[in-house]
Amino acid sequence: MIQIVRLKTGEDVICFFEQNKKSSLLMYPVETNIKYNVKKSSQELYMNFWLPRSLVEDTEVTIENSQILLILEPRKEFKEYYLNFLNNFKKIEELTAEEGLEELNELVEELENFEMEVKTLH
Repeated sequence: MIQIVRLKTGEDVICFFEQNKKSSLLMYPVETNIKYNVKKSSQELYMNFWLPRSLVEDTEVTIENSQILLILEPRKEFKEYYLNFLNNFKKIEELTAEEGLEELNELVEELENFEMEVKTLH
């Protein structure tokens, strides 16, 4: 189930959440920050992966329950926003992977079609 978890560090994380007696599993945790924009006189929501995606392969982490202050049910709109964030990021990762694969295939094709010109020297 999707929950907002406030940690003792003060961080607010939205994630797929499972809890047992001693620990909790946070899957696809995303840190959320709300900042006030003075120019627009409005609040803005910033989201960023809590685990550094470029450095780790895991998308889940287990933490001790003692590190959790609050567990809150997010509003329906916020859940949808979170899911949209995850889906868009996944699409970007897939496109990047496909582009890399296309580049690799082009290089392999170039190597296969490479004709070396040999000059005989006497």
